Amino acid sequence: SSTGRCWHGTPEQRRVGKTNCRSGSARLAGDRFNEVIDTPMGKNRVSWEVISRSEGNHWRVLGTNLDNDVRIDLTYRVKNTSPNTSEFEHTLSYTMPDFRLVLANVLHFKAAIEQKSEQALQRLKTAAEQLPII
Repeated sequence: SSTGRCWHGTPEQRRVGKTNCRSGSARLAGDRFNEVIDTPMGKNRVSWEVISRSEGNHWRVLGTNLDNDVRIDLTYRVKNTSPNTSEFEHTLSYTMPDFRLVLANVLHFKAAIEQKSEQALQRLKTAAEQLPII
């Protein structure tokens, strides 16, 4: 399963610790990893912990942005709806530590964050569609 692998960002950003995301294996509950992501606020270092994982079903991580202390809760769920069709759910929530970041988010960053999230989902969908059907 590719669940838990890094599929977002540019090739330069696809590094998790010392492991290249394209050759990394799926992360298990309790695993921790760091990555640099490109956000509307610039490049940010994020420390992640895998909270739960069920092979082929869901993957949840909690992250802390080490540059601005934003807390991130990210969940992916997959449900097979027929032999050749799956339903995919992506939930992203984040908490900002101060009013300045909340205001900047509302005025400038939220739409860009949502656009980047949709782009990451499209890359994931494309990658999933290339997997062999078992």
